[in-house]
Amino acid sequence: MADMADFFLDSEDYFEDYDYEPEDDYFMTRPLIPPGNIQTLMGHVDPFNLFESDIRIEEIAHSLSKQCRFTGYTKSFYSVAEHCVLASTLPSDDLLISLGAPSDDLKRVRLALLLHDAAEAYICDISRPVRKQIAKHTDILEKLDVKITETAFKKFGIPPEWYSSAWLKTIDNMMLFTEKRDLLTIDMDWGYEVPPFDHKIHNGGSPNWAERQFLLRYDYLQCGLHT
Repeated sequence: MADMADFFLDSEDYFEDYDYEPEDDYFMTRPLIPPGNIQTLMGHVDPFNLFESDIRIEEIAHSLSKQCRFTGYTKSFYSVAEHCVLASTLPSDDLLISLGAPSDDLKRVRLALLLHDAAEAYICDISRPVRKQIAKHTDILEKLDVKITETAFKKFGIPPEWYSSAWLKTIDNMMLFTEKRDLLTIDMDWGYEVPPFDHKIHNGGSPNWAERQFLLRYDYLQCGLHT
C-alpha cells in the first residue's frame, strides 16, 4: 500500500479557502450556542455528550488538517490529518495481519486507522507527555477520548473495540517514530524505541491539501464498504 501513500502525497488538489458572507440580518438571527458546546465548521457540538448524528467527516477533516503534530515543534507544518492518511496507507496488508488485524476486513481496518484521531477534532491534539501527566490526576481526558472515538467508529461502521486494539496502537507508534525521525529538529532519546516505517516524510502538506487528502482517502475506503 506504500504506492497509495505516494499517490496522496503527490496529489496537487487543494481546497479553496472557505469564503462565507453572512446575510444582512445574520447578526440579528444568529443561533445561541449552549454552554459547554464548541462551535464547529457547520454548527456546534458538546464534546462531553457527542452523538453519532453530531459527527461529520467534513468537520473532522477540516479540524485535523489545521492542527500541527508535536505541538507545532516540527521542521515544517505537518497536520494530524496527514498523520492519519499515512497511518492508513503505509502499513502493508501482511504487516496488519501479522499484528492481529482481521485479514478479511482490511479496508475497514484502514478506515479505522484513518479515523483513529477523530476525537482530536473535538478536544484537540494533546501531546503524549502532557496526557500522561494529566492521567496521574484524572482519567477524564482519556475517557472522553475513548468515548468520542468509539462514537465516531460506530458512526462510520467500525467496531468500536478496534480503537483499543494492539494492531492500531502499534501502527500509531510506528507512525510516531517515523515522524520523530523525519520531522523533529533534534534527535533525542525518549526512553523507548519503536521501528519506524521505511517511508520518508520529507515535508508536511498545507492544511488545505491535507484536508483534501483526508477526504479523498475516506471516500476511497468507504466505497463499496458494507456497514
